[in-house]
Amino acid sequence: MSPNARHPSAGRYHFDVGRLVAAVAAELRAAGAAWPEVGALALCVRGLAGAERRDFAAQLGLPSVELARVEDGHVAGSHVPLALRRRTPLVDWARVGA
Repeated sequence: MSPNARHPSAGRYHFDVGRLVAAVAAELRAAGAAWPEVGALALCVRGLAGAERRDFAAQLGLPSVELARVEDGHVAGSHVPLALRRRTPLVDWARVGA
């Protein structure tokens, strides 16, 4: 068996969104964010899109300052813009009341 075939990435890889969100939320919480899980989910969505904030906000039809407020954890789950919530099924917005 070749070394490439034995590498962990050669098999099925499961991206653990929950683990990523928990780590990012911890950082946002330490920075004083009111809704760190919301910010972490928003950052995860943008990360999955592979976009810079300004470009991603434009794709969503949002001002970049509004996206920044969500990503920084300053927006409650119930106030996350619908365009962001609908962006990907990989993120469970219900966990933050959205």
